[in-house]
Amino acid sequence: AESTLLTRHIRHTHGIGQADHSVAMIGKEGHLKMAEMGFIGCLNNGWPDWNPPQIPIEILSSVNHMKETGEVVNGYFVQARQAADGVVLSIRLMRPLDLLTLREQQVATMVADGMPYKVVAKELDISPSTVTNHINSVHSKLEVTSRAELRKALRDS
Repeated sequence: AESTLLTRHIRHTHGIGQADHSVAMIGKEGHLKMAEMGFIGCLNNGWPDWNPPQIPIEILSSVNHMKETGEVVNGYFVQARQAADGVVLSIRLMRPLDLLTLREQQVATMVADGMPYKVVAKELDISPSTVTNHINSVHSKLEVTSRAELRKALRDS
């Protein structure tokens, strides 16, 4: 069941879950202890055969090695923070930008805004060939082939 005060406390204490995220607390054994209704909705939609209170194995297996920034799991963006008595999770639908590294996001945004590669390179203190490598990776990950498609993909994120 959702508790607004508890949820607000968890978000603040663990610095997790922006407004468009839903949060939950799971115990060390991987069982759901508390969750917002949106979190339950995401699990029901993304894992139709989910068997509460155990969190889906795809999420549990990625919690231990999850980067601080989060990870895409089964079409959802999931973040995790260790807590004294378990793990705090936040979840939302994946956006295209979630597939990119932070540096790829920086480069993609600057290029989509019309900056020439040389200017991007100078601003980020990297070589123009590194900018090209990042853009090639971005194009591959987002399945775009032009600056206009990149701009649209970023706008839709």
